[in-house]
Amino acid sequence: GAEKRGEEDEGARWRTDTKEYTERVPIPHHNVTRASSFPYLVVNIGSGVSILKVNSTDDYERVSGSSLGGGTYWGLCRLLTNCATYEEVLDIAEKGDASEIDMLVKDIYGGGYLGENLKGSMVASSFGKLVMKDQPREGLKQEDIAIALLMMITNNIGQVSFLNARLHGCKKIFFVGSFLRHNAVSCRRLAFAIDFWSQGQMEAAFLEHDGY
Repeated sequence: GAEKRGEEDEGARWRTDTKEYTERVPIPHHNVTRASSFPYLVVNIGSGVSILKVNSTDDYERVSGSSLGGGTYWGLCRLLTNCATYEEVLDIAEKGDASEIDMLVKDIYGGGYLGENLKGSMVASSFGKLVMKDQPREGLKQEDIAIALLMMITNNIGQVSFLNARLHGCKKIFFVGSFLRHNAVSCRRLAFAIDFWSQGQMEAAFLEHDGY
């Protein structure tokens, strides 16, 4: 009855075949200075990534990080596109289609893998579709390269952040840093990814002034 319908609704939540980086997750406002808010993670995304665990208003420690960050994205974009500025490459990424470059679940199974609640549009292998092409550069658009690279870097940051949050018992992750400036795509993707991987038990949050 109702329990079965609830399970079906939960499964359908993840099987809707839409682009991952267009997903949105509503985030309520919280007072982060309350004792009940601690501990939480701060993920600072600049050239690289630093992950800090905040235990109280005056107690924090760096717990992890990654060399794959905003510098990685911009460096690869300088190599693979003609964009002159970081803002320009983010603008063209908004118009790109990563499915032209990434291997998706539906490219392997012909659709979604319903047994594991995987949508057909989920990425199975970043840049994996180019492996199947005799001439991988043929027909490539800069917009598609820009969005595929952006999703590859963003997904990696999201997964590392989620795993650290689970390891350190944090239910809230604040994403900050220059990588997120003028970058609504990555903000949407990070919010959706944390909600998805944690099955709604964790929350991604973003500061109005991201570089502060």
